[in-house]
Amino acid sequence: MKKCWRQVILICPNSVTGGPEALHQLGHMVNKLGGDARFAYFGGRCKLQIDKDRLLCELDPNCEPLSAYAAYNPTVITEIKLDTDILLVFPEILAELAAGVRGVATAVWWLSVDNALRQNVNLTYPSSRKLYFANTELIHFFQSYYAHDFLRQNGAQTVYPLFDYVSSEFRFADPGEPSPREKIAFFPSKGGELAKSFFERAPDLQPMPIANMTRAQVSQALATSAIYIDFGHHPGKDRVPREASVAGAVVLLHQVGAANFYLDHPLDQRYLFTQKSIETGALAGLVRTILAETEKHLAAQGAYRQRIANELHEFELQVSNAFFAPT
Repeated sequence: MKKCWRQVILICPNSVTGGPEALHQLGHMVNKLGGDARFAYFGGRCKLQIDKDRLLCELDPNCEPLSAYAAYNPTVITEIKLDTDILLVFPEILAELAAGVRGVATAVWWLSVDNALRQNVNLTYPSSRKLYFANTELIHFFQSYYAHDFLRQNGAQTVYPLFDYVSSEFRFADPGEPSPREKIAFFPSKGGELAKSFFERAPDLQPMPIANMTRAQVSQALATSAIYIDFGHHPGKDRVPREASVAGAVVLLHQVGAANFYLDHPLDQRYLFTQKSIETGALAGLVRTILAETEKHLAAQGAYRQRIANELHEFELQVSNAFFAPT
């Protein structure tokens, strides 16, 4: 395969969340396939500057992603002369900045629609969005069909799928295993008020709040929980529900954002809930039913687990298609 760009520079937040991990997965895959992907970090003590034809990055020696994502072997760049044979990939929170860069190929990876609109206030106005998406030189990658729908509705021109994948450190459970689990895992940081309301209405259920844990501890918590409930707003194809599924938990999703898109989370409608489901007790009733028939519901979510198991292969094909050309 032939590289489409001499170098790919990934503009990455100095933080340890789903978005930065996806960017590190991208860098790792581009390099694995024979490309040259490097990282420029921003935020905290990492200072990023794009000045005319140069990119400058002042790196914090304690930059969190470098240690958190060391397994992806990230290579850092601190200065580079920008040219047309270089691609800058921006996370969606820097969408407006990406559109303003000249003299170099630019792309935005829409890992989250909601976060993009919060960080780029002008994109909340239809007139500004129309001008932004009229830029035919800007490449758009979408991490979810929720994001794809947003791009399609706004007339984005050059669009490629680019999904992330669940790390192998999360156990891919055999749905036929005996399951004595009874705890209900959730993240208090995701839809905390809804979670509080739910558990107050169902004091007989055993909550397993996931907070202030290492990745290994999160993996262990999910692997010992019967059910994972995501009370969040799903701004993209969130990673944790997928991690929970392959760890052997039955997954229930708040029906908003990307959870509304079957191609992002191929789950039967009965595994989606609303605020009304909490208020009426319907969600609590479903949880009790699942606890009584866990194996049955694990089997019913088999297609979801299989889709997640195929993510790495799918991602490799997508990177090959978007970043390389046949020789």
